[in-house]
Amino acid sequence: MFARENYEFKSIKIKTLLISLDLWEVIWTEFEELESIENWSIAQVRVLKDRRGRNDGALRLIRRGVADPIFPKVVWAIQGKQAWKILKQECAGDVKVRVVKLQGFRKEFENLKLKLNENESVKEFCIRLIELINQMRISDEEIHDRKIIDKVQMRKKKNLMLLLLLKKLRICLS
Repeated sequence: MFARENYEFKSIKIKTLLISLDLWEVIWTEFEELESIENWSIAQVRVLKDRRGRNDGALRLIRRGVADPIFPKVVWAIQGKQAWKILKQECAGDVKVRVVKLQGFRKEFENLKLKLNENESVKEFCIRLIELINQMRISDEEIHDRKIIDKVQMRKKKNLMLLLLLKKLRICLS
């Protein structure tokens, strides 16, 4: 169920479902409902019916996936795109909140170090790194693999085990 907690992960799940049902495109396109289709060909009417059906399917999935406190906010949306925008605004917060969150992730990434004094294993460091990278990517940050690899290679000078984990990290990020 969509709720305010863990919006990023839940949005990925519903996005995957919409993609698998070939409905994700509906979220990114809006169509105007026409009053009259009298002069339309049969093919044009079929295309319109298909678009309406796909929109209704996407809208139904979004409505079914939201928690009760959020449902009243999306109930009046008549298009999948409108419902998705409302859901994102309601759960992810406004743009300023998301920007501040992303800035925090960036700062954490730049300051990420192996905690040798706290007896952190190399594996634990890599897990922290991957979790942070996932959070950044979920927040629409475009972080290139080269930057991640450079981050790990900087650390390998302090611990040779990172060299071995670098290969595993490349696999995880692929």
